[in-house]
Amino acid sequence: MRWLFSILLCIGSIASHGSSPTFTYTSGCQQAYRHIMRLELPLAEQLLAQEKAKHPNNLIPIYLENYIDFFRLYMHEDEAWYYEILDRKKDRLRQLQEGDKTSPFYLFCQAEVRIQWAVARLKFEEYMGAFTDVRKAYKLLQANLFIHPDFLLSKKSMGVLKAVIGAIPDKYQWGAALLGMQGTITQGTEYLRQLQQSQSPLVQLYRPEVDMLLAYLTLHLEQDEAMAWQQVNRADYAANNDLLGHFVKASIALEVGNNDAAIQTLEMAPRDENHEPFPFIDFLLGTAKSRQLDPTAVGHFQAFLDYFPGRHYKKEAYQKMAWMALIGGDTTQYKAYMQQLQQTGTATVDPDKAAQEEAERGEVPHPLLLKARLRYDGGYYEEALTLLKDKKRTDFDRLRDQLEFTYRAGRILQAQHKYDLAKKLFYATLKYNDGSAYYFAPNAALQLGLIFEEEGNKEKARYFFEKCRSYKGHAYESSLDTQAKAGLQRLDN
Repeated sequence: MRWLFSILLCIGSIASHGSSPTFTYTSGCQQAYRHIMRLELPLAEQLLAQEKAKHPNNLIPIYLENYIDFFRLYMHEDEAWYYEILDRKKDRLRQLQEGDKTSPFYLFCQAEVRIQWAVARLKFEEYMGAFTDVRKAYKLLQANLFIHPDFLLSKKSMGVLKAVIGAIPDKYQWGAALLGMQGTITQGTEYLRQLQQSQSPLVQLYRPEVDMLLAYLTLHLEQDEAMAWQQVNRADYAANNDLLGHFVKASIALEVGNNDAAIQTLEMAPRDENHEPFPFIDFLLGTAKSRQLDPTAVGHFQAFLDYFPGRHYKKEAYQKMAWMALIGGDTTQYKAYMQQLQQTGTATVDPDKAAQEEAERGEVPHPLLLKARLRYDGGYYEEALTLLKDKKRTDFDRLRDQLEFTYRAGRILQAQHKYDLAKKLFYATLKYNDGSAYYFAPNAALQLGLIFEEEGNKEKARYFFEKCRSYKGHAYESSLDTQAKAGLQRLDN
């Protein structure tokens, strides 16, 4: 705790030396924040320029300008621009450190800037710099919670950090603990739920952000699809012209199998001069329409590739374009897209890794199984099951197809709550895996863990979560390991 007392001593000594720039959340700053959270970034910039002219001693506009840069970096992944503006972080932290040391915003704003830059650094694979920023942000927030326990906004960012720390695989937990960072998924989500209950005007200003963060944590770490969907489905993003809200709602709709809702949400997303261009909306539309086996999906993927300057999800876009060609009976075009896949983007996120793996293996997916996968992903479970109902594992020649058949049929039946049948198919996937590096067996183990967890059989749930984590070298190792780790944590609570 020596670092905490050092911060307190520093604050106490500096606070007695005259006036400092202030942290005043004026009505103009509040409106600018609302524009930012709707991705109306040009409007936010105009307001913040006015605020800085009217109140040059106010540091809240400096903090909010970092939000704008963060969203642009996250949405576009423009590497050249990233390096061009990298010094802004240092300049903003310097300005914020000159502010009123007695304000609860003093440490909070510094922590927020560091967290936002940590996420941006991860986009560009600067892992050590990102980890350093997270560690410093954690300490700043911990100090702020100690000094200003009634300043609830600190729990917004600390809640996310504690949940993410809790999801770190066991083999890396020692590193977080060594650096003084501790947390669990439950602690993190509880912080955010406390904010949802607060009637503080300031907390209410941040409520849409809190809701979105909690929805993602609920979905990915607590594995509660119904609650995550409820979290975003109750908000009226269209009424507020909220592009970020449309994106979050559609993303979660796609992940929980509400494909029609995703398409409706994406087609209603605002695209005008007041909103930041967002090519990923087309990627999501392409994904949703591919699950309807709609060939117009290709045009949306192409629009994403044409206008997105970043490096991620480009391989996945080409893979899905290739799938649409294959479903349409054009194997030549499938191979052409897969060739382009290998010449663009990077294989650092799991979907891109899976796309690259498919291209390198040269194993053309079975069209019937591919259709079943897409229909399943869209939540069209009856249609997916109809495609497979007259088939059995031995109808397929390749091991890959045999494993995908048992795995996919199991996922469909699991989605329909036919758990006994689903478990038999997942067991078959594990039995016939034969040491392959496909992701079907580790995911089957994860799903068995989730089913047994829901049924209250903690012993078997733990066995299969640990079995999932024992598989190495498959394309989805990172995401499946995180989900299995989260499952083990839930069993311990």
